[in-house]
Amino acid sequence: MAWIESHQSLATHRKLFKLCEELKIDRPTGIGLLHLLWYWALDNAPDGDLSGVPDTVLAEVSGFLEGRSHRFGTRFISVCSQFGSALRSAGFIDLDGKLHDWDDYAGKLIERRKLDATRKRVQRTSDGRRTDGVRTVPNPTVPNPTVPKNTKDDGVVLPDFIDKGLWNDFLDMRKKLRKPPTDKAKTYLLKDLENYKNGGDDPNEVIRQSIKNSWQGLFPLKAERARAGPPKPSAVKKEDEGPIEGLRIVR
Repeated sequence: MAWIESHQSLATHRKLFKLCEELKIDRPTGIGLLHLLWYWALDNAPDGDLSGVPDTVLAEVSGFLEGRSHRFGTRFISVCSQFGSALRSAGFIDLDGKLHDWDDYAGKLIERRKLDATRKRVQRTSDGRRTDGVRTVPNPTVPNPTVPKNTKDDGVVLPDFIDKGLWNDFLDMRKKLRKPPTDKAKTYLLKDLENYKNGGDDPNEVIRQSIKNSWQGLFPLKAERARAGPPKPSAVKKEDEGPIEGLRIVR
């Protein structure tokens, strides 16, 4: 929201008395007309130059024509000219057509607007938008070459031989166990998978093995076979078998 300085001395300034005398209006009305004109200039003539603005426009935007039903014809032109002449005669508009001391009153606002425009332009160029205001959106059907392939949004880059889906499933399993690995731990785990690969194991099968057994770590495939051990013999005796030789039957 824009604002402009308004000094209390305006209420008793000689230029205001002269403006009110020529327009035959009271001081509150004169103060209101001036402020409406200044408000309009903030957005439509920020440099304060009104040399190309007709008196009819000045009278309209200032509210001087409020309550007047006829806004055409020679009488209308005469009233508007009277308003413009009074502004210049009282000294609120200089001979060059600029608002008097405009830079002193609105200069800070204009300078701030320029700085904001520069800041926004720099921001647009830094976040991928063109300086003409059109945002450049990547083509969703074409992979973005600036994004590393086969990565997860955790700062860890996966090697090409690691299946991203399996790796994410392993991380999800660790989260369910309330043991999510840190970024440093992920680096060590990926190094283990590289070593297993060099040793002849399929790293994706190593990941699948840990997911299946809910293991927090990653182990060589032979570890699963070692943990399983040889098949255990059945302890159930078949009904058609006779007494086990070497055992004494007590009746």
